[in-house]
Amino acid sequence: VDADNFEEAFELLEHYLPKSAFVSLDLEMTGISGPSGTRLCGGDVPQEQYAKARSVVKRPYNIVQVGICLFLEVAPRQFECRPFNIFVFPRPFSEHIDGKHVKVEDYFMGLSASSILFLAERGVDLNRWVCKGVPYTSAADEEALRKAFDVEAGAGGGAGGE
Repeated sequence: VDADNFEEAFELLEHYLPKSAFVSLDLEMTGISGPSGTRLCGGDVPQEQYAKARSVVKRPYNIVQVGICLFLEVAPRQFECRPFNIFVFPRPFSEHIDGKHVKVEDYFMGLSASSILFLAERGVDLNRWVCKGVPYTSAADEEALRKAFDVEAGAGGGAGGE
């Protein structure tokens, strides 16, 4: 899924999500290593796992692809899987609206050579990611854009946040 077919995929997600028995999420990122001490261990409780994962997210890595798989129970203990692999890419934004300049600054993106190589070796189309990834922004930038466009939070169906 990319910017060209996101609307169609989003409609399918909205349709099937409420009917799903469970959902699986996965992220492909431009890097996954964190500061020392953040490697997950088998004995980590969920709170520790979350704290360690969160410290990696604070690094300058970006999401390349969001994987969502919906599992619909079609018969007892039989599931139909509906996978969605959504390329996402942060884009700078600059427009003049009603005489005022609205801008989202360019994003710094960190890349781990081993992570990008891993993705490329497994067939992830990095050109598609950059050229056609579904745009997203931070929650703070989304709020500023909503104010500039005079749109209330929750209106317009936009999804934002990091």
